[in-house]
Parts: sequence; C-alpha cells; structure tokens
Amino acid sequence: MIHGCPKQKSDTLTAYLKKDEDKKQVFLKTTPSQNSKMIKTAYQVLAQKDNLCLVKIQLLTGRTHQIRAHFSFLGHPLLGDGKYGNIQKDKKQGFRHQALCSYKLQFNFKTPAGCLEYLNKKSFQIERIWFVDELFGDIIY
Repeated sequence: MIHGCPKQKSDTLTAYLKKDEDKKQVFLKTTPSQNSKMIKTAYQVLAQKDNLCLVKIQLLTGRTHQIRAHFSFLGHPLLGDGKYGNIQKDKKQGFRHQALCSYKLQFNFKTPAGCLEYLNKKSFQIERIWFVDELFGDIIY
C-alpha cells in the first residue's frame, strides 16, 4: 500500500540504487553512478481509496529495500514505512508497521537451483492480508 497513486496504472520502473552501509539505507538515481546497481520493479494498481493506493508489485531484480526505496523515490512511499516514508504521520492515522506483504511467491529458476530445485515452478499464496481487508474490504488480489 502506497501514499498517493502513480499516474500510470501499470508500468515497469527502472532506477539505479546505491547502498550506504553506514546508514543501512539505499539511495536512488535515474542515471548510473559509481557502485550503483540497476533495479527494475513492475507494478499494477489494484485499487485506490482516499490518498492510498494498493499496488501489486513484481520484482524484476532483487536488491536491498528495492520496493520501499523505489516507490519513495517516485513520491509514493509505503504506508507505515519508518525508513523511507513518514512514519510519524502514519502513526497518527493508526499505522505503525509497513503495509508491505509478499502474498505470493513463485519460483521460476533460470539456472540450476541445486538443493532448491524441488521448488521450481511452484507458488505459495496467503489467503488474506489484514491491512488490505481493513482499508479496501473484500478485494481480490
């Protein structure tokens, strides 16, 4: 769940991430720089209510804090994010934790996975997400 809603209802985002080990935080830019790594994040808007937007996200790369940093960089931080968002404002509205949930994991290995090979082509999904149900009711995600 993010603050605001992107102009496009679905898109694939690209940016360049640089990790600051001392601050335990990442920073994004639109162009590559020394020691930065490209990130790609695909999203689809599922629902919008007030100033909140429910998005389905697919990680095309897997970097530290990728989802949180990418949407904050776009001006749409995650609800309840203390590192990349506005946790004080969110706490006043009753949200003390990140509204981020990996509701579905799907394994599609492109290289040999060794002892994890048994997971290839399998997916796992949870039934309900409390914060989605609380804000959007009975939406199918």
